[in-house]
Amino acid sequence: MSVYVVPKALRDRLGEEATEALVELLRQVSEQNRADLLNLAEERLARRLAEAMRTLGAEISNLRAELREEMAKLRADLVQEVAALGAQLREEMATRDARHREEMATRDARLREEMAAFGAELRERIANVRVELIRWMFVFWVGQVAVLGGMLFAWFRR
Repeated sequence: MSVYVVPKALRDRLGEEATEALVELLRQVSEQNRADLLNLAEERLARRLAEAMRTLGAEISNLRAELREEMAKLRADLVQEVAALGAQLREEMATRDARHREEMATRDARLREEMAAFGAELRERIANVRVELIRWMFVFWVGQVAVLGGMLFAWFRR
């Protein structure tokens, strides 16, 4: 609150009561001016704030739209990239599958050849064993016949 000093000459002319009334009037005018200035400043601030809010809202809306567009572009790019990677992966899998099938066919053919060679070798060994077995059987039967003949010869000679 301001303190008003009234000069002595004015105070003497007006009197004590009128001076107090003048000071009170000046105080009321000052307070009213202050209140009016505050209201005016408040209104200006409210207008500026409202304008800033509208501008900010518009900017936020624009940014949201831009963000949505950018996200849609990124999503489309991502979908394309995933599709390309999927196609590449399928192609690579088909290539590997064909290579594995070829390797399996080669190994199968080699295994069949080895089995055929082993079968032929096994048949040859069996044939050799059969020949040798027949030879030993012949030797055994010849020996048996000789022993039996010797026994019969000895029996009849007596």
